[in-house]
Parts: sequence; structure tokens; C-alpha cells
Amino acid sequence: MLGFVGMRELSNNTKKVMLRLKKKGSLILTDNGKPIAALIPIKDEEYGFEEVYDLVKQYEIQSTLSHIANSNINNPNRNMTMEEIDAEIAKARKERHEREKKEK
Repeated sequence: MLGFVGMRELSNNTKKVMLRLKKKGSLILTDNGKPIAALIPIKDEEYGFEEVYDLVKQYEIQSTLSHIANSNINNPNRNMTMEEIDAEIAKARKERHEREKKEK
């Protein structure tokens, strides 16, 4: 079952939140009631750092594609051309590249 945890609670009770994370399976991190991140437990035996990094990248790609698809579904009057789709993909890649540069 999905749970929620606020920034203040995470900051003040990190150990307790981590135990909850292991018990619940995943938590949504909120800031002023708005979701900002997903916390997902990783079992040391199953994944190394590279595998986790690859999974996060796959998620980012899937999230971008879902956003593009949903923007078309939610706005049926807009039929995207291949050029528009390519531009959306290029924009998402550029944003990802900029985030990766900031992380280094």
C-alpha cells in the first residue's frame, strides 16, 4: 500500500521513515501537501548502483512519453506532428542532460 511522508517528518524522523519505507514498500514525499518525489526501497542484494541508475533513467523516459501521450489524450483537438513529437523528445533530453550536469 502506498504511503505519504512530509519533508518535515523525513527531516525530523529519518530512521522512522526509513523503517516505514521498508514496511510499506514505497512512499510519496510531499512538500506542503504536494507530491515532489517517490521513495522506493532497494534491496542491496538485487541491485547495484548502475542498475538503480538505469532504472531511474528508464522511469524518466517513460514519464516523458506518458506526459506526451496524456497531453494529446487530454486535448483531442491537438494532433501532434512528427516534428512536434521530436521537439518534445529533444526538450526532455535537454532537461535530463542539464539535470545530470548539475548532479556532477
